[in-house]
Amino acid sequence: MLNTQEHQQLIYMVQLFVRLGASLEVRCHRLRSLLCLLHLYPAPDGEQACDDQGRTSTSIAAAEGHMTVLKAILTVAAEQLVVAASGAVPASLLQRLLRSRDARGFTPLHWAALRGHAHCASLLLAQGAEKDVGDESGDSPLMLCSRARYHAVMLALLQAGAAPSVANNRGSTPLHAAVKNGDTAAVNILLQVIDKYVYCDCFVGG
Repeated sequence: MLNTQEHQQLIYMVQLFVRLGASLEVRCHRLRSLLCLLHLYPAPDGEQACDDQGRTSTSIAAAEGHMTVLKAILTVAAEQLVVAASGAVPASLLQRLLRSRDARGFTPLHWAALRGHAHCASLLLAQGAEKDVGDESGDSPLMLCSRARYHAVMLALLQAGAAPSVANNRGSTPLHAAVKNGDTAAVNILLQVIDKYVYCDCFVGG
């Protein structure tokens, strides 16, 4: 376990390397990726390292579309348990990373959706990421990718069971965003899923 000063130095070192152009997938420390160092050496208080935007390395990898790094981080996390603040209940580090939020309330899945990285979104969903969680504005990952016209991410989310009717704090849904953009393909994708919801409700209701 590193002390607080050593941990801050490690964060600074990794961030500096990345800003200077170091590959996010460079291998070191028993063939782990560079960003994985931030998880192999957690902070003394058990919290995970974050950048100046409050993003963990999981969010950074998802935002940049680095599938190899993301897989490595999630693999490391799946093998570890962290002790809750009460010191009583062990919690899954993997779940903590999937649910981690930055200064904007974004989870790693939000970042993958915002940047259009369908492969990263699919991996996060397969590992148990929350599909319909909202950021500070109430925007779900589906809202973000619908607004940005990333159809592959939309399909990945919807196939994983994301709800197409979840509204943000302004009352807007992904369908509203698609219509506003004039994105016919996104509208059709969403309407097909919405029609299934309506059909199922009618069928169950008899």
